[in-house]
Amino acid sequence: MALKPVINVSFGQCGQLLVSEFLGVFFLSTIIGTGIANKQDYLALFVGAFFLTAQVYAHAGTAGSPINPAIALMVHLCRNDVMSTEDLPKYIIMQHLGGLAGWGLLGLVFFNGIESDGVTRFNLWKEVALAPVGDFTWGHAMLMEFLGGTLFLMVIANVACTKKDGGSQYYGVAIGCVLSACIVTMGPVSGCCINPAMGLAINFWHCVASGFTAENIKGLVAYTLITYTCSFAAALIFLLGRNDEFDDEEDSVSCCHTGSSQFSKLFVSEFLGTMWIAFVIGIGLNSGNALLPIFVGGMFLVGQVYAHMGTAGSCINPAISLMVSLCRPDVIEHADIWKYWVFEFTGGLAGWGLVSIFYSSTFEKFALAPAKGYGLAEAMLMEFLMTTFFLEVIANVACSPKDFPNHYFGLAIGGACAAAVVTMGPISGGCLNPALGFAINLYHAIQTGEGWDMLCAYTVIGLVASLAASVIFSLGRAHEFEKGTLLNGDDTELEEQ
Repeated sequence: MALKPVINVSFGQCGQLLVSEFLGVFFLSTIIGTGIANKQDYLALFVGAFFLTAQVYAHAGTAGSPINPAIALMVHLCRNDVMSTEDLPKYIIMQHLGGLAGWGLLGLVFFNGIESDGVTRFNLWKEVALAPVGDFTWGHAMLMEFLGGTLFLMVIANVACTKKDGGSQYYGVAIGCVLSACIVTMGPVSGCCINPAMGLAINFWHCVASGFTAENIKGLVAYTLITYTCSFAAALIFLLGRNDEFDDEEDSVSCCHTGSSQFSKLFVSEFLGTMWIAFVIGIGLNSGNALLPIFVGGMFLVGQVYAHMGTAGSCINPAISLMVSLCRPDVIEHADIWKYWVFEFTGGLAGWGLVSIFYSSTFEKFALAPAKGYGLAEAMLMEFLMTTFFLEVIANVACSPKDFPNHYFGLAIGGACAAAVVTMGPISGGCLNPALGFAINLYHAIQTGEGWDMLCAYTVIGLVASLAASVIFSLGRAHEFEKGTLLNGDDTELEEQ
């Protein structure tokens, strides 16, 4: 039995909520506010991939560490056995108080606009407020907050509320990484709130400093409430993909009961997954994000893969679906490939369509084609080589009966994606996903009347790479499918396929 701490202070649940929720949001607001005041270029990485990952791992065992009222509500809707109706208000109050305290302290002490030693400090309360960015309307901003907030909460639900995949060690990485991707996607349009406690704190103190005008009050209300609506959308997505996990529960643990069929799982995993990645890429391209490969591959894809491996596999790429079916026909049967492809291709079309709502010239400006100075043959060779690399990594971390399940598959897939894209981009544009290439090139061809040949080339080449990746997988792993092969270091025999 472990010895008690030398300083042993206990206040029960209140103490746990204080350290997990109040201090969690307090420290979050401190990091965000200081980063904004000092114009930190990589704030999205520090807030998401670093701070939130650390915070979630640190306090999942105290009070769960939602540190976001919308997360607390979403958890209640998905798993009321984890977040009860009685406890929900306690979490929300602690989180809002933490945000108000953190932002209030920063603006009062550190960034108060006073002159010191000949230098005028940044005025945090006056200069910072959440509102639509540039020429975007309130409609654009609220739609972006809803989409980004739903994506963020959906990933959290699927890695932290699932019964099937419970006990995983990757949940913190998935949550932190997808937050970074959401921040850089939402920021150029809405400023990125994603947390009602931060929205209330930032805009409340801005009202204190600049006055409670109608415009300021509108921002205060809108950015506080919008992400709460995302909680309901994320809970619905979770239940569509995971509700069958709770069929054996005597009492319902979710807000409603929806059946989880193969088609609902494919909608959640493949349609929405491909839609999200197209959306993140499209907004990133339009906003000129120089680190887009990192946020798409190293951040978004990590969270997405971890979130939906347990629903329909989270292929979100027709080339991956085909490769998995070739390597493991017991996982994706050949007769089911068309279902994956329908959801993936339509998801790509929907995602790029959403991008055009925010940037109307998207289809005229962007299309996949060889970079200047390179021909189509050279571009296709590069696409083939790097897509093959990407797919064989996926095959070896996710299709191997010897090494899967594991906790690193999402990191490996996201890392391979980022490396492939930065390698391909300067030559071929970096497609990697036939559904994304088909969607943007189709829209471009319809809009401009040009590029129909590229539509076919960038759609087919990834599927050809699937064949090469499956051969590479077989060359390295064929022995794992022979009867009598030891799996995971034990004496279990692989069943005959």
